[in-house]
Amino acid sequence: MTGLPTAESNAAFQQVTEDPNGTHIVNFKIEEHDEDIQTIQMRCLDSRTYLRCTLTEAGGDTFVDMETGTDEGDEQADTDDQTKAFFIRLAGKMVDGLRRTA
Repeated sequence: MTGLPTAESNAAFQQVTEDPNGTHIVNFKIEEHDEDIQTIQMRCLDSRTYLRCTLTEAGGDTFVDMETGTDEGDEQADTDDQTKAFFIRLAGKMVDGLRRTA
């Protein structure tokens, strides 16, 4: 990721990924988060989709609740299969990152 030294509301950053089809740059904006980053909501500025993550501790473990989608009535949002697959991969990478820091 580039352009994001700290997580702040309204901060924008880029997710750069490479796959057999080439390099892909996706632009995100952090819409809101709580003080200790237990909850964060980001929006993809390219597809207009959002990702909301909440961390919850229970029974000595941490659980991740993730929601992704588009705002109701947003007909400009891009919800094709490639966008859906990207968010599934992104969610997996985020959870893997959380595991490495635990």
